[in-house]
Amino acid sequence: MIDTFEYTGELHGPLSQCAACGRTFLNLTAFDKHHDVDYTRIPAVRCIDPIEINLVQDEHGLWGTPEGHARRAADADRLRAQRAATAQNTGQ
Repeated sequence: MIDTFEYTGELHGPLSQCAACGRTFLNLTAFDKHHDVDYTRIPAVRCIDPIEINLVQDEHGLWGTPEGHARRAADADRLRAQRAATAQNTGQ
């Protein structure tokens, strides 16, 4: 399970929410990847189903790449271990 601190900016930058489809993405790369842009048509930007482009949704409903989810999970584990070690060393 992922703690909420991961979504406060400790493990990534701001979230990106699409005004057109309402989906929220963990980074700008995933957000941009879900857009099909062609300025010769109207509307110029169309949303692609994230599943069709190999994005995955986490337990919080946020979309990102499988690699990004794995990296964030590993970073979260490292942060938890560091915090536990700090708490143990300070007697908390």
